[in-house]
Amino acid sequence: MMIPPRNVSNVTNGTVWINETEYPALGIQVFSSDPDLTPQEALNFTWECLNFTGKYMIIQVNFTNTSQVSITLPLDTIKLTFWD
Repeated sequence: MMIPPRNVSNVTNGTVWINETEYPALGIQVFSSDPDLTPQEALNFTWECLNFTGKYMIIQVNFTNTSQVSITLPLDTIKLTFWD
């Protein structure tokens, strides 16, 4: 059973203050497996938090050029950073 989406703009667009420094509520980085390309060059993407509860979070990641996402080894990687 799918839980209806909540207002999650505070995760997608929100920030938190930690020790007088502002951080995004959730940071997402994608790293290319191609050493000659930076993530911004190879894997341009946007993301949005669609829903979350105390047990799970649904994040939609949209790549501008899906043909650049690796399908063989070594794979591209994604890093999530939760600040709060």
